Amino acid sequence: MAEVLGFPHRAQHDVLRRLRHSLDDAITAPSMDSEVWVSQLCTVLTKLGRIFGRHVAEAEGPDGSLVEIMQLKPHLQPHVRKIKDEHLTLGGRIAELCASAKACHDIDYSTVEDLRIEAGKLADAIALHQAAGVDLVYEAYLREEGVG
Repeated sequence: MAEVLGFPHRAQHDVLRRLRHSLDDAITAPSMDSEVWVSQLCTVLTKLGRIFGRHVAEAEGPDGSLVEIMQLKPHLQPHVRKIKDEHLTLGGRIAELCASAKACHDIDYSTVEDLRIEAGKLADAIALHQAAGVDLVYEAYLREEGVG
């Protein structure tokens, strides 16, 4: 459904998708040297936090897509509110996981597994957020009123 996105939306979507794949690569990388593994995870999470912050600023800013959607179709307000709530939640989860990973000392197998589980949940939540965003863009810009 990503083909329904206009260029600015598509570019944001693609960058986040690539970072989700980078997060997946970090999660599934061998962890024989657990300190290196954690360092690589932190690198991806730091970049993800920065890009996600940019995504939020672009979506919620004065000229952002969420403001425009509210002007075009105010009845979509509950969906816009959900996306904004997810921005807060996901931004916090990215920061918390990054801080947790950086604070790890004496890293053992269970620490790596715990981080993998949390990073996987985060990647899934970001994918669902993106899906909700694509649906919202479709509803706002492409769906005709009174059809389907």
